[in-house]
Amino acid sequence: MIAIGARPWSRVTSELFRDYAKRCGATFILQTEEPSDEDFPLPALPDSPGRAHKRVYALKAFLPWRLLAIEGYDRVLVVDDSCCVKHDAPNVFDFIEPGAVGLTETSHAHAELSFKEIRKYLKARGEPEIPYTPEHYMNSGVMLYTRGMADAISPERILAAREMLFAAYPHQTLTYYLLNSAKVPLTILPKAFNRLPASTLPAGEWADMTDATPYLSDDDDTYIYHVTGAFKRRDVLIPSLALHLLAKTDPERAQALAATMPPPTSAAPAPVERPGIARRIARKLRSLVG
Repeated sequence: MIAIGARPWSRVTSELFRDYAKRCGATFILQTEEPSDEDFPLPALPDSPGRAHKRVYALKAFLPWRLLAIEGYDRVLVVDDSCCVKHDAPNVFDFIEPGAVGLTETSHAHAELSFKEIRKYLKARGEPEIPYTPEHYMNSGVMLYTRGMADAISPERILAAREMLFAAYPHQTLTYYLLNSAKVPLTILPKAFNRLPASTLPAGEWADMTDATPYLSDDDDTYIYHVTGAFKRRDVLIPSLALHLLAKTDPERAQALAATMPPPTSAAPAPVERPGIARRIARKLRSLVG
């Protein structure tokens, strides 16, 4: 799990995945610091265009490479710290073959935005085209890597393609290019391994929610809930969801962790619209008359 920066909810989500790793016979690693510039010499990149913290997005490819190629792990599951795994989730490592990458499908509209950036990149360099398959475009909050494909995400390849990090979806664009240009076999994991909480609701109803637990039902077949940036109050929603799931197996630990969580921040006030010129003139005239 990668949790770099101010990510207080990772205190709870990491406990869920620590337990899950134990059930899967895996080693849990919580990455809270960036590697040194010597280990990963990615030059400083401006926040704009695209998103800020581009180096952290690149680490989502570099860190699994290091675990596979340098530290000798056979398989590596990389999850965002905004993911919450259920206690009865099956072993995700059983879903992958050696040499492949496991991923979950996401928005085809997002895929087309990334494909546009990749096409532009390849054309500028005279490189051959790669397959553009929306069904193979991933949400990279949950990614499963195996040792046989590690060369595809090597630091050299990441650095050479760092321009991809300026895309609207930086890691997804970079990763799609790296995997497909290296012809890595792709395994489409069940969507249950990467699904929004309350995903059956219209977007307008869940974007502002602070508690998803009322929408969790016994027949919900989700294994991993992913609270993406589309949720505006993740600082409240993620801890409440993670603590709810942890309490099902260890209520005492959930209660102790709840006591350590910082209070939620106040919702940002709506911006005040500057009055139009006509209103400003009328206001000035009223002040002169008064």
